[in-house]
Amino acid sequence: PEKTVNRSDLIVVASLVDKAPNLGGICRLCDVLGVGLLTVPNIKVKNNPQFKNVAVTADRWMPIEEVTPPDIASFMKQKKQEGYTLIGLEQTDKSVQLDDHYRFPAKSLVVLGTEAHGIPGPLLSELDLCLEIRQFGVIRSMNIQTATAVIVHSYSVQHM
Repeated sequence: PEKTVNRSDLIVVASLVDKAPNLGGICRLCDVLGVGLLTVPNIKVKNNPQFKNVAVTADRWMPIEEVTPPDIASFMKQKKQEGYTLIGLEQTDKSVQLDDHYRFPAKSLVVLGTEAHGIPGPLLSELDLCLEIRQFGVIRSMNIQTATAVIVHSYSVQHM
């Protein structure tokens, strides 16, 4: 019997994340936190043993859609027309701090960058804003799964 899950309107675009274990972890946390939709670069990643190992069975319940990297921009534009606010998880000089004061619109779409280079310029220019997680240590970035967990949890606290 399939469990009916109350899911939010949040969309997590993980189509630039290329490591199967990271996608598996992101899939699991998106399911746990009630995300509405997760995009991956290739739906076949669900068959990858490293993905399965980390996702456990989350991919059975989590709504997942394939959006290849070249299709991300048109996917974002389509969602923008559906009333979504397009948010990048990225450190830029214009980034907004993710703190107690930031309020997520219910219809939020969060774009995750590549681990090495973040969000490419052409996609950055399509975004409504970038959020960055306030950090206090020496190292300038955190693992993509961890960063995703922080931002998705912040959204869920406000909207679930």
